[in-house]
Amino acid sequence: MVVSFVLMPSSAQTLVAAAAAHTLDRMALALGELFTGLTQGLDQHSLNRIHDGIGQALVQLNVLGADAEDERSTRLAVTPDTGPLLRTPAQVAP
Repeated sequence: MVVSFVLMPSSAQTLVAAAAAHTLDRMALALGELFTGLTQGLDQHSLNRIHDGIGQALVQLNVLGADAEDERSTRLAVTPDTGPLLRTPAQVAP
């Protein structure tokens, strides 16, 4: 454990911020695709691809957020609470 404290400092909070930015990027791209789909039409496969991409990004954000909370709760990192960021349910439909 001493090695992990010294050599590998906690970084989950940084990863959470990057995952949140990635999720927002996916949502912005999806919005553009959906607006284009209103005029040109989208097939079911395209809609599923858009929704699955957002769902996967939310799941990844949730996993990283749990890691960040573990680091924070064990005092490996003094970072802001990620709870408010992760309150959105992140489940991908089968």
